Amino acid sequence: IFNSVFALTNAMMYLAPARVDFWFRNCYWGWFIVVSMMFFAIHFLKGKQPPGIKLQYFLHFLITLAIVILSYTPLMVKKVSVGYPFLKGVSFGFLDPLSRMYFFFLLVYLVFILFQAYKSFTGFKKLQSKYFILASIFYALSGIICSGILPIFNIANFISVVVLFSFFWVLTTSYAIIRYKLLEIDTVLHQTILWLLTSFWLILPVYFVMWAARDFLQGLSTINLSIAVLFLFYLFLWYHRKFQLRIDHIFRRRKYDYQKVLANIPIKIGTELILSKVAQKLLAQLKDTLYSRNSIVLVLNPENRLFEQQAFSGYGPDYNINLSIDHPLSQYLNRDPKVLEREQIEIDPQYHEIKQPALSFFKDNALELLIPVFMPKEQSVTQHSPAVEAGATVNAMIALGKKQNLKPYTIKDIELLSTLGRQIGLTIDNALHHEDLIENERLSQELRLGRKIQLDLLPKHTPEIPGLYLSGFMQPAKEIGGDYYDFITLPEKHLLGITIGDVSGKGVAAGLMMAVAKTALYSISQQLISPKQILLQTNKVLYQHIGGQKFMTLLYLYWNNQTNTLRYSSAGHEHIIYYRHSTQTTHLIKSGGVILGMLMDVDRYLEDRELKLFPGDRIILYTDGVTDAENPEGERFGLNRIKDIVHASSHRLPDEILADIRQELIKFMAGCPQYDDITLVGMGRGSKKSKISTGGGFASDGKNEGG
Repeated sequence: IFNSVFALTNAMMYLAPARVDFWFRNCYWGWFIVVSMMFFAIHFLKGKQPPGIKLQYFLHFLITLAIVILSYTPLMVKKVSVGYPFLKGVSFGFLDPLSRMYFFFLLVYLVFILFQAYKSFTGFKKLQSKYFILASIFYALSGIICSGILPIFNIANFISVVVLFSFFWVLTTSYAIIRYKLLEIDTVLHQTILWLLTSFWLILPVYFVMWAARDFLQGLSTINLSIAVLFLFYLFLWYHRKFQLRIDHIFRRRKYDYQKVLANIPIKIGTELILSKVAQKLLAQLKDTLYSRNSIVLVLNPENRLFEQQAFSGYGPDYNINLSIDHPLSQYLNRDPKVLEREQIEIDPQYHEIKQPALSFFKDNALELLIPVFMPKEQSVTQHSPAVEAGATVNAMIALGKKQNLKPYTIKDIELLSTLGRQIGLTIDNALHHEDLIENERLSQELRLGRKIQLDLLPKHTPEIPGLYLSGFMQPAKEIGGDYYDFITLPEKHLLGITIGDVSGKGVAAGLMMAVAKTALYSISQQLISPKQILLQTNKVLYQHIGGQKFMTLLYLYWNNQTNTLRYSSAGHEHIIYYRHSTQTTHLIKSGGVILGMLMDVDRYLEDRELKLFPGDRIILYTDGVTDAENPEGERFGLNRIKDIVHASSHRLPDEILADIRQELIKFMAGCPQYDDITLVGMGRGSKKSKISTGGGFASDGKNEGG
């Protein structure tokens, strides 16, 4: 505005020479250019600001306004002849030298604060600001030379000097913009080039009207002329605003159609599922629409109860901010999710409870607006969020600083931003869940790898023991199970260790305990001690490493191929199902003992027992995942069903008996989920060499997986 007034008054001194006195006095309005440029430079460069900057600006504004008012009196300008722009025709009052001294002070102070800001910069920021500061120095020199030095030496025509310094100012500023990206290309196009286009089409009709009305204006009195100029000023200001919208509308493709632009933002970012990219696209769209200087997107992390910074613009590279969910601002928005304005918080009593912490947050981060991003309660699916537990649904916040053109946010802006906060809530929530899904997929891959490793720990073959059939099978309920079976080769070739166990619970912890038990059992078994002693030493290992946090049942058996006997000891495991061929009867042998890993000393609870096998005899071992399997009616499979299957299939080989049990389990469960690991081990006397079954594993949906 001040540049336009200054240019207009200079032009009118040529167009209306009869009133050159009036127009020359209006030239003092151009002194506001220096004040405005000084503080624009401070805020634009964001450098170290002098103390009391707001008070300084106010004082400089008042002094400059007083000079402008006094310019209409003889105290500043006594008389201006028609011969302007030759300064010989101007007679100044005694206050004019003082005002010029103040003008020179402003120019020097402008250069000083620019250098103060320059000293606080480092790296690329220093290169960016260097040429802008150089351009400002050219401007200051032109003012000092044209308003001070040339008049002293009575050099009247200084237009060429003004043009020269103006050229240098434009040249250095343009170089800084192009070479060092002093301004973003969006700012250059939309706020510089388009502004020049608008100004050009504004100046043409202004000068045309002034030229056409020059005779009429010269005949008016000073008061009437001032009123006419004021009327024309507001008329063309209105014209400028309307015409600027037209130009921007053409070049920026409806960027001022706020409803269309902001309504399209959720659509443009809605297909993005990566949270950081959602935040970056959101800020880019808002900046392209509203021209905010700085902005932040904060997203709630339910694990640490913080609104964490996901994207930012207009701050240094090391900038970082978090806002606790317990902060008064967060709590207020959870109760009443609406846009918060800094200026409104300062004056409106309804914000009394959050005034101090809110203003501190806004001031520390140079913000003007805080927009809550939330989902309607009926749509919210982030039930694990602490905010939701407290009855609120805010899952993110958008914080905006001042506009680059320093214009305030309008009521229309705030209404549309409030609507935007509701519209993108679902997008943010989807992105949050997408990251959860990615993390879950990563964990699933690790669990699948753990499952593969665990299955690899199971025996892939059995030692060849003449006259003994062996078969084993294990199906985890989860990716990693807690059941375990093994066939352990021993130093004495006629001996074989057979074991089956069940760790409490399921998942990774159970799988780790199973791996510890397997390692301990294998190494301890090589000492050729009794099954009871093996269990006792295994218990010590588990107790020392697990410390009673988990436990396991375990059944350990020695098969002696020379005596055809099983010597075994049980640590609280399930019954042994024994089919005696000679009597064609099936028996349940109670294993006994106490679980491992809970007590340091379990000696008195364990004992060795012996069982002799004859040709045709069968032994079936199992874990409680078999007996506890349920059908759709909630009925359990139970031990008696296993006993009946074993009895009915006793004429078959052990691997075939296990296959019959698994088949009956599939029918019984009828698609119900498997809640516990299922493990089966079968053995029997025969005349053929033993061979482990590699038949398919059990799955609750009826499908077979590798066993």
